[in-house]
Amino acid sequence: MVNVFTISNDDLNTIGLGLYLGLSVLDHSCDPDAFVLFNGTKAVLRPLKQYITAYDSSVGILCSTEDFLFKRSILLSVLDHSCDPDAFVLFNGTKAVLRPLKQYITAYDSSLRIAYCDLLDLTSMRRNQLKQQFFFTCECSACLDLEREKTARSVRCRHCVDGYCPLDVNENSLVCWQCGATSEVHVDEAVHLMQQVEWEVKRLQERRNDSICTAKDLYNEASIILSSLNIPLCQLADRIASWGIDNGNFSLAADYIEKTISCFKRFYPTAHPSLSLQYFKAGKLHSLNDLTLELAAERLEQAIESLHASHGVQHSLSAEAHELLCKVQQQRRDLENQRVRPFNFY
Repeated sequence: MVNVFTISNDDLNTIGLGLYLGLSVLDHSCDPDAFVLFNGTKAVLRPLKQYITAYDSSVGILCSTEDFLFKRSILLSVLDHSCDPDAFVLFNGTKAVLRPLKQYITAYDSSLRIAYCDLLDLTSMRRNQLKQQFFFTCECSACLDLEREKTARSVRCRHCVDGYCPLDVNENSLVCWQCGATSEVHVDEAVHLMQQVEWEVKRLQERRNDSICTAKDLYNEASIILSSLNIPLCQLADRIASWGIDNGNFSLAADYIEKTISCFKRFYPTAHPSLSLQYFKAGKLHSLNDLTLELAAERLEQAIESLHASHGVQHSLSAEAHELLCKVQQQRRDLENQRVRPFNFY
């Protein structure tokens, strides 16, 4: 079906499909103005950009610090897609709430843009999905941003700490954007390795209960060459982390979810729910190990700030994250007290 919404739970897992006439008028953008969250079957449009404070059908999917509620969801269906969306939709029961992704969005406008696909994907994959499901070729700013795509395919720089080499398949060499060093890795080698990673990600999607050893070995091999901002590599780490959570291997999940953070921060807008939940999951996983409580507190603080922007201060996830942060901080104080307590010889 065209113009249906995938209804998701608080963990952004799919639980069904819904037709929201109001939301379906919003166009797509890979740089969206807003996004959609769900509370049950209720869709909530949330802004990704600060200037959005009210619904506008020109925006890409929207909402502000205040939720735009759509009981019949007729207005939401006019919003078009963008890979750089203005807003997103949350659901609360049958209520759709439009949330802004950009600060200037303060009202609903039919020019707002929302994302019809996952933003953490290569441009070719996003365009293929949109073409197959919605019958259009996306020409949004994100899809036309060649530097963004080169970064999403980038190779690790072995000559500096924070540098990476953007990959352009039309170039013969890979040059670090920061230090200017030329990578020893050939473009064809990097492209072939990314294809292997993409195949492994697809295999894990289709056969979730398979052994994870092959995926881990491939990640270890690929991470020597591909950068932490390489989207296929990030997707593989995220799949390994999900496998760890599903199979109760939380130390494995904590290790691999941490490898995704820099890529999530780079390619998701600040107020996007996927970034909020990744921070939150990382914080929860790190809180299970006394040795990573400091990192758990850092991730939970980031989660709370991001959840306030994506879901709202009053959302249950915001309260849950704050409660867990308080517990982690208390654990850290208790452990510190145990370390400094003097030994009694008598």
